[in-house]
Formats: sequence, structure tokens, C-alpha cells
Amino acid sequence: HLSYTLSTITELRLSYSRRTSRPRARDLNPFAEYRDPKNLSFGNPLLLPEYLHSFELGCQYQRGRLFVLPTIFYRTASNSISSIKQLVNRSTLLTTKENVPSNRSAGLEVIVSWSSGGFITGHLSTTGLYEELDAASLGTGQLKSTISWSGTMTSNLNFTKNTRLEIHSRFNSLRLTPQGEYRPSSSLGLGFRQEPWDGKVSLLATASDIL
Repeated sequence: HLSYTLSTITELRLSYSRRTSRPRARDLNPFAEYRDPKNLSFGNPLLLPEYLHSFELGCQYQRGRLFVLPTIFYRTASNSISSIKQLVNRSTLLTTKENVPSNRSAGLEVIVSWSSGGFITGHLSTTGLYEELDAASLGTGQLKSTISWSGTMTSNLNFTKNTRLEIHSRFNSLRLTPQGEYRPSSSLGLGFRQEPWDGKVSLLATASDIL
């Protein structure tokens, strides 16, 4: 990890990382597990560790209560551990684990945090990327690619010292899988927190997927 200070409020960051993710015991277990009569799953004792190489270049800007960090990245993974589903018959679905030979992505990630000084605080994280997935060895066809983006935003409204409303939203565009794709999804949630008796008691009410 390298950093270079451009000014009192701006810093340039460059990093490289290599991560190893080994299969969990459940992923390696070859014995069938029945979730219900129509869904069964088992692990794959031949799974290999997953290796991820990540290159990132970002520029951090922080002034007062505003924080901004845009980052350009390139990531390449080999032997990615992924779930594979198969139909045993018309009514039974089998799920197991397999290694995906390669998965490459490049894009831009932006993180923004802000505060008004007490009443409102917020955090935004969004990522846009181009992704290539090679799962041909699993019998799923040729190399697949797509452009996708995702984002989350959280805002806190602090009405008083002990009364707060939290708004959380999330969106994911179409994403690739070895056997197809995940369709776009979104959610919006609210949380209300009240802490009477100087914070000695905390009451929390939440609502998920309100739209």
C-alpha cells in the first residue's frame, strides 16, 4: 500500500493485494444435506482454494464534514468457489460447489460520507464495473461478460440526542453467475431508535422492503 499527499485535503493511494479463500468444511462435505424434500445439497471434496489479485488506485478528498474517495480497480480471481444447481428430477433441486476457472473485473468505486453537523449524516457507496466470467469448463457455454453497477445509501436523521431515524437503500443491477445471471434487485428499509432515560434503554423498530 502506497500513499502520496497532494495537499492538506487530498491524498493519492495505490495498492495491491493477494487474497486466498479456502473452502469451508461445509463446502467440502460430500454427504447430502436435505433442506426439505425438494431441495438437497452437498459439498465437493475436490474444491481448490480461491485466489484473488486486486489492483487499486484512488484519490481521497476530505474537507470538513465531507469525505470522498473514488477508486479505479482491476481484480482477477482464479478457482472462484461458486454454487451450482442441477435438477435431479421434475421436483428436486440439487446444489453443490464448483471452482470457476477465472473471473475478471474492472471498474470504478465511489465512497461519499457527509454530515450537516448533527442533524443529518449520510454514507453513499456505489460501484460500476465490467466483468468477464469464464465457466466453460463447467458446461455452461463460452466466456460471458456484462456491465453492472450496485450501490447502497444510508442516512441518519438525528431529531434529538436520543431519537434517530435511519434510512437504508440498496440496488444491484444484473449480475453474472456460472449458470446464468441474477436479475436486478432493490430494497428500502427504515429504522427508528429511541433511547429513554439518558440512553439506559434502547427501543428499536425497523421496516424492511417497504416498497
